[in-house]
Amino acid sequence: MPPARKPSRFPGVARRCGCRDRAEEERTGRAVKLGARCPKLRDARHGTWHWRAELGPGINPATGEWEERRRPSGRADSATAARDARQAAIDAARAADKAYAEQKNAPSPPPPPEVVTVRQALEAAMAAKRVKGLAASTLSGYQQHLDSYIYPELGDRPIGGLTAQVLRDRYAEILATNPARIARGEHTIDRATVHAIHCTVRSLLSVVAKDGVHLTRNPARDVEFGHRHKKAIKVWGAEQLGAFLDFTEKIDDHMVVAWHIMICLGLRRGELCGLRWSYIDLDTGVVTIPSDKDATRIVVRNKAQGSAPKTPGSAAALVLDAATLAAVRRHKARQAGWRLAAGRFWRDEVGMVLTYEDGRPCHPDSVSQRFKRLAARACLPEIPLKNLRHSSATHGLNSGAEDIFAVSRRLRHSSTRITSEFYAGETPVLNAAAAEARSAAIPRARPPHPAPHPTQGDEGVGAETG
Repeated sequence: MPPARKPSRFPGVARRCGCRDRAEEERTGRAVKLGARCPKLRDARHGTWHWRAELGPGINPATGEWEERRRPSGRADSATAARDARQAAIDAARAADKAYAEQKNAPSPPPPPEVVTVRQALEAAMAAKRVKGLAASTLSGYQQHLDSYIYPELGDRPIGGLTAQVLRDRYAEILATNPARIARGEHTIDRATVHAIHCTVRSLLSVVAKDGVHLTRNPARDVEFGHRHKKAIKVWGAEQLGAFLDFTEKIDDHMVVAWHIMICLGLRRGELCGLRWSYIDLDTGVVTIPSDKDATRIVVRNKAQGSAPKTPGSAAALVLDAATLAAVRRHKARQAGWRLAAGRFWRDEVGMVLTYEDGRPCHPDSVSQRFKRLAARACLPEIPLKNLRHSSATHGLNSGAEDIFAVSRRLRHSSTRITSEFYAGETPVLNAAAAEARSAAIPRARPPHPAPHPTQGDEGVGAETG
């Protein structure tokens, strides 16, 4: 049995040269190196020391990439240097394998926090408002404020950098655009509009701050606005209301029924335009405003669409007076004539009260514009259509037929406090009567000289409202 071979002091290390086997080349016609068979390798000065390490799959320390088979190699000036270089390569590969294993088994680091912009945060708040069930017209107003005044300058700013001072500066910039608007012939932006924009921003930022992720406090709460001056609401008195109805009946206006109903019941514009014949009992004159999702017609981005009443308390049953009920019946007959003339081209599918001659439901904006034109033709003070509702309430109080509680029920306010704020100062006739009653209750030695009260006949005086 041959003796066991002694382990080499230099495993994986060998001396090689470039000498070739000439006899084999002549026989085969290809270059063949002698390798370890070279007889000159006995001379320590001949050839070069080479080293190689056979490693399994793992990370290549030189490239940092995974390899299925690693065979690092190199040259050296001596056997000892080759052995050391080979061991250094093995140690580097083992260190790379250990680092890879630790990194693979280590928990993943948390992702860097996402930078959320003002636009992204407020759009998420808008989505929350939609889920909450905010009215479509209100949502449209919010979106218009954001698209026109907030996003162009602040939309790409990080939401965390939004401060009260940033909002103040933005509001000042909006007001500073008025000279340019005047030069272009556009409408100016008053402080009331800026306040409405601020209310939109404050409402949406409150939703963002409730999450506590991107904001911990609503910065809009720290923006203060000066006292808003109360504007006088222009209303028509009894004589002006009568003159308007007389004029529209004289010219046989096809929408005279709308003015009768609004003056009688004090409906909102959306409720008036959303009236259907199924809501009106032509025998008793009872008008039912339901709580259906399409009971009213509102305008969203210039398009009319069905909507639920403004508040849950808006649904109610109201009663028409005899003159208004007669006007409704005449309009019913007129609409029947339109339908007969239109034939198969009649476009009313649900039985709307206010339609055009082809049956299309009247657009709320066209109703407002027609009222404005008719008021001008009747030589009456200009008021918006919604003030016809205020005029109806004021007339009800001045006539003595209704008190503040009855008017509140007819207008379907959520509380009498709102009614009092709107119409407490709009009753000059009642105020005059109360003043005379108080005066008469004071005992006097000599009866005072009677004189007309300065407010007698002064109807249509505006009130201070909030």
